[in-house]
Amino acid sequence: MIDKFLVILIIGITLFIMGYSTYKTFNRGTKCSKCRYNSKKKT
Repeated sequence: MIDKFLVILIIGITLFIMGYSTYKTFNRGTKCSKCRYNSKKKT
């Protein structure tokens, strides 16, 4: 039980890190800094 939970946790963290880095690079790709500021304000 514990081993399965650990594997799921590790996979989840890895996917989260991958998704977060992709999101960051996508944000960097946007040229308009104002748009980035507005998106930060919403969250």
